Amino acid sequence: SPELGVAHVSCLADQAKLLVAEALEDKLGLEAHHERWKRWDTCDLCKQPYHGDVRCALGWACYRTYAGLPEMDMARLNSLTVLGNGLSERDVGRAEEALCVYEAVLNSLRRDKTATKHDLLTVQANIALCLNRLGRHDEAFAAETSVFARYKATLGTAHQQTILAGLNLVAGLSQNRKHAEAREFLRKHDLVATSQRVLGAQHPITMRLRWA
Repeated sequence: SPELGVAHVSCLADQAKLLVAEALEDKLGLEAHHERWKRWDTCDLCKQPYHGDVRCALGWACYRTYAGLPEMDMARLNSLTVLGNGLSERDVGRAEEALCVYEAVLNSLRRDKTATKHDLLTVQANIALCLNRLGRHDEAFAAETSVFARYKATLGTAHQQTILAGLNLVAGLSQNRKHAEAREFLRKHDLVATSQRVLGAQHPITMRLRWA
């Protein structure tokens, strides 16, 4: 209710749907489309992602909006990712379902000749997150190690995606109480200093790396 400050999910969904449709109809370009697509999971006022049940509900609304499109249509695949992100929220507790969604997206992307390495790595990183939340730490570590190595080979260490992949790997090790391995990984790849140089000392990723 408005009195409790709870978002009207249907209103948020209608607004996101309208903005994305306008971007496509008016041919506003890829950047504008990307910015408008973010309305499916990010507040337009504070620019912070939605969390918990609101994000999960928006994920379902997003998927239902584009589910009727062809299997390989990017809007449909992106809607599945939004759904997976909502299901994988820690306090939603539906990581098993999220894992199935991400695996379906990955299988589709592998058959899509236009999919980029970044598209594939993003989904693989999401899969690793789900595996960690399901307690499948060894599988998660293998996936995170592969994602980090591929980002490093493609983009270099001094890139935000590579640094974020490193943070995910370190966080997974720490959650599995492998703190010595986490510290060694940070030292070996000089991630804290690299993040400070590339992103800044006060960037959330840098701060999380320092606390890891």
